[in-house]
Amino acid sequence: MFRPRQKSMMKAVIIPKQIYSAVDDILKTLNKPVNKIAISQLNAHSAFLYNYPERIDGNIALLGVQSQFVDISVIVGGQLAYYELT
Repeated sequence: MFRPRQKSMMKAVIIPKQIYSAVDDILKTLNKPVNKIAISQLNAHSAFLYNYPERIDGNIALLGVQSQFVDISVIVGGQLAYYELT
């Protein structure tokens, strides 16, 4: 939940260890370690703010619908204020 007085926020991603290990093994053969894991909904935030810079000060809700999941997120003043995967 968004708390305006909160000074910091942490984002976490849960990835099954088997998937991470498989990707890590493949990339090790190419001598390329896993440095960054990108989440599509968070990338949607960046793309939205890049394409609509005039909206950066507003309140924005983004919905991502994929298979049986719905990503719901809110951006307030250019910052992630709420995220939920249902």
